[in-house]
Amino acid sequence: MAETDIITISDEIYEKITFDGGQHYSPAQYPGLRDKTVVINGLSKAYSMTGWRVGYAAGPKYIIDVAANLQSHSTSNACSVSQKAATAALTGPTTELEMMETKFQERRDLIIKGLSEIEGIKCPVPGGAFYAFLMSRSTMENHLIMYQLNLLQICVHICLQRKISDWFRVMLLGMIIVSECLLHVRTRTYLRD
Repeated sequence: MAETDIITISDEIYEKITFDGGQHYSPAQYPGLRDKTVVINGLSKAYSMTGWRVGYAAGPKYIIDVAANLQSHSTSNACSVSQKAATAALTGPTTELEMMETKFQERRDLIIKGLSEIEGIKCPVPGGAFYAFLMSRSTMENHLIMYQLNLLQICVHICLQRKISDWFRVMLLGMIIVSECLLHVRTRTYLRD
């Protein structure tokens, strides 16, 4: 890509949430790509600052100048409290971030283990972020799986694009009731009844 005129926009919002010792790699760190990459990031995921509305872009000056000009005429700046909180998050100790990452991985492992016990579901193990992608083979299985996952109170989004209509995106955090999840998954009642 370094030989082309293609500009890469890299959404790196989950860069600090990686599992199993994985590392985040940005296209901007590779030779010849730094000047052809715009990195988009924010504090909502890694620092749990959803709602503070602090994000940023980094990239070639000519692109950032145009983006800043456009942004200055369409939105205002983040409020001073959000700016102070962002500064504290970015420059402070990483202990909390490391603890959250460990907890997220524990939750991922628990949910993936439970989901893998449901017949008819394929679920690759995610290397980071908050989501798993499940796949089933038929429309009937999709309805049964959706019903079961709703019973488990897991936040589910169906991927609507035609090419990946057999996939579900499951949120690994938040609305999971673990004991109920394990009880339902172990009994597999939805496929047998």
